[in-house]
Formats: sequence, C-alpha cells, structure tokens
Amino acid sequence: MRKLKHLWQIALRYLRPGSSLSFWYLPVSHDPQFEARGPGRYPVNFRRKAEYKGLDDNGIPIMDYGANIGRQYNACAISQYALGLHALYLDSPTPQAKTLFLQQADWLKENQIESPAGIQGTWPLPFDMVGYRIKGPWISSLIQSQAISTLLRAEAISGDSSYRGAADLAFESIRTPTSQGGVTRFIGDHVIFEEAPSSPPSTVLDGFLYSFWGVYEYALATGSAEAEKMINGALDWLKENIEDYDIGFWSRADVYRKSPPCPASRHYHQVHSFLLSAIGSVFIDNQLQGYAAKWVRQDANLIYRNLAKIYKIAYKIIFY
Repeated sequence: MRKLKHLWQIALRYLRPGSSLSFWYLPVSHDPQFEARGPGRYPVNFRRKAEYKGLDDNGIPIMDYGANIGRQYNACAISQYALGLHALYLDSPTPQAKTLFLQQADWLKENQIESPAGIQGTWPLPFDMVGYRIKGPWISSLIQSQAISTLLRAEAISGDSSYRGAADLAFESIRTPTSQGGVTRFIGDHVIFEEAPSSPPSTVLDGFLYSFWGVYEYALATGSAEAEKMINGALDWLKENIEDYDIGFWSRADVYRKSPPCPASRHYHQVHSFLLSAIGSVFIDNQLQGYAAKWVRQDANLIYRNLAKIYKIAYKIIFY
C-alpha cells in the first residue's frame, strides 16, 4: 500500500497541471556562445525557464509539489529562472530586464540561512528526498552552485559587492565535506560534488556537472586557489569515472544503485551532453567532448529515445 501511494504521488507530479515538473521539464538547449572566462552567458540556455508562470506576488518562482509538501520555494528553480532572465537581459539589456533578474538574485541573497549542520549561506530543502532516502531539511551542491552562478552575474551587472559576499557564503557548504554536513566528497585528490548527499552516494551526474560549472565560475571570479584546486580534483574524477555513466545507448542519471543502472530522462540526458561539451571545450579534453557528442547522437536516434523512455518508466515503477 505504501509503495502504491508513493507511485500515485509520482504519477500526480507528472499528470497534474501546474506541478513542480512543469518547471523542471521546460526545454533547455546548449548555448554555443557561453562565456568561459567570466559570468556572462551560461552553457545551458535557460531562456524558456523565464516563461514559467508559477510566480508569487513578488515575481519569484514557487513550486507546487502537491501531496503533503505543497508550495515551496526552491533556490535551484529560482536560480535557473534567474539565469534565463539573465540571458534575456544580455539579448536586450533594458532596465526592466535587469530589474527582473536582480529580483531573483536579491531573493537568494536575502534567504540564505544556516544549514542543519550549522553551515552559513545555504538554501535547505525542507522536504524528504524519498528516492535517495534523505530526510529534510537537506542541502545540495546543485542549489549552492547555481545560486553562486546567479549571484556572480548579479554582481557583474550591478557592481554591488554584496552579491559576491552571498556567493562567498554559499561556497562554504561546497568546501565542506559531506561527512561534516557539506555537499562535497573528498577522496584522495578527487573532488565529488553531491546534488543529493545520500548514503550510499548517489553522485547525480547533472548535479555534479552543474556544480562543477558553478565552482569553476567562482574560481574565475574570485581567484580562489581553493576553488581552483577543487575544480582540478573534480575534473580528474570526472575523466576517470565518466564511462560509468554511459550505458551503451544512453546516459546514466546516478550511481545510487549499481545495478541495474538508472537511466537519465531525455531532459537530463541532453543536459549531460550540453555541460560535458562546455567543460570539454574549456579544458580541451577530447574524452569529455567525445561522450558529449555520442550522447547527442543517441538523443537524435528515435529507437534509443524510446528505449530509454520505456526503461526509465520501468525503473521508476520498480525502484522509486
């Protein structure tokens, strides 16, 4: 009965108009004009996210999770919405576009709180992450890093150093090991960003890649030797482990369960290729660019897409 109830809640998220998934699955694309040397264009084009209509009275996205969770703010959604607005601002730098973007960055700056482990500058999610058996409230490298990317852009277009201060606070949880309540695992010289700090580790690929980009941008903007060292360790880990995320005809979402591998949804399969392509081009790495190109080809293959979709549905029914 408990399993059926959980599956019904998942189904409602997909079927109910206006659910949180109406935001997460808005189409994204690769932005080939992303700026690798400063907080300009982001490698993932979030312009369609700026079309989201589920806003509060102050123009801030709020997510409807249904069931017992209800409507909640999610700093990851707010950051992606903001990055979409930022792209539109760069397209047409009007005062209105700037104001809309900075409203989101202001929300991030004003709503940083202490994590359950006592780390400053975080945006905890108050609900459980059932799929990875994480009890709320919990913090995420994905949230922390995309907020950093947003705050750095806010500083760049406003000249207001308080946004940099908020980004510095957000970095604290990233430099803190998961064993101490942070969002990063340190194994020897390897650095592993955890979107969902679970036990066993889930190491969600899109979360790792988004986090990598946020820390990379932070290192560039601040000159932080610590952030640069983390990026080098994360790049080494990625190059040594990217093959674990290739399941032959598609990309893998995470490594929470070793077998069978959890396939990515098409949306996140595309995100994997976008971010790998960006990272591979910045660090001139043929291996990463090769996987990115392979996954793009797979996404263009109707047979592979349908096989991945059927596999994903079956996986959710059995394991979620």
